[in-house]
Amino acid sequence: MDNESGVFNKFKESNDKFKESLISNVKGMLSLYEATQLRVHEEDILEEAFAFTTTHLKNISLAADTSPRLAKYIIEALEQPFHTGVPRLEALKYISSYEHQESRNDILLKFAKVKEVARAYFVEAQWFREGFVPLFDERMSNALISACCVLVPAATFIGIKEIAGIHAFEWLQSKPKVMISSFTILRLIADLVSHKAEQERGHVASVVESYMKEYGTTRTETAERFKIMITNSWKDINEESMRPTVAPLRLINVIVNIARIAEVYYKEVDGITNPEYLKDYVRKLFIDPIPL
Repeated sequence: MDNESGVFNKFKESNDKFKESLISNVKGMLSLYEATQLRVHEEDILEEAFAFTTTHLKNISLAADTSPRLAKYIIEALEQPFHTGVPRLEALKYISSYEHQESRNDILLKFAKVKEVARAYFVEAQWFREGFVPLFDERMSNALISACCVLVPAATFIGIKEIAGIHAFEWLQSKPKVMISSFTILRLIADLVSHKAEQERGHVASVVESYMKEYGTTRTETAERFKIMITNSWKDINEESMRPTVAPLRLINVIVNIARIAEVYYKEVDGITNPEYLKDYVRKLFIDPIPL
């Protein structure tokens, strides 16, 4: 027996049988069951653990005092272990179960639910199908969600977890002004540059169309007013970056970089749709760097 599988000996009694006390800990049993899915050849203790957990989890799922929701989750786990499933589908299954746990963290749960983004896409699809042009504030509010203004920073924070603790995620969940301002800049700049081409190929009304309809402005007038909004958003970012917050400056810069990218990628054309316009930046950074 190798050292890795040997750690499971702590779950055994002196008679080499698995502890009966484990049976009452359903969460622990499920975790042990999932761990057995990583067993390899000649790992007898994990084979024993697999048989032990499978038998007792089946019994628990059939017990009269087991809630229907828990029974369903156990049965699904037995039929499709996480390790052998499709990660995204397994994540959805876990989220559905986790949101009903008393010990859940509502902040992390909300970040995990990308369905709020799916709803924003659905709203935009409805608007497009009906030819509806919403009011500017309504269009901006939905656009910030469809642009993943919370999820993108949250996913990035996970990648720098050494400084992104729970307080940083709670701060992000509060939708700080620096985040709203950065994504406002992204939305305004991107739509100014790309809305005409998008409308020609068929697209939901952008914030440009919404503003023009609501305020009766021309495209040129709308562009000038958007530039003022963008300038004001940068002022908000600067102010927020100077104030003490629970989020370290490095995390704040992650969000500010979204606005910076927008300023570069959409300077004159839609650089996302037409990446050839960005090749000069790529050449300067990676092909022709400043000589030492």
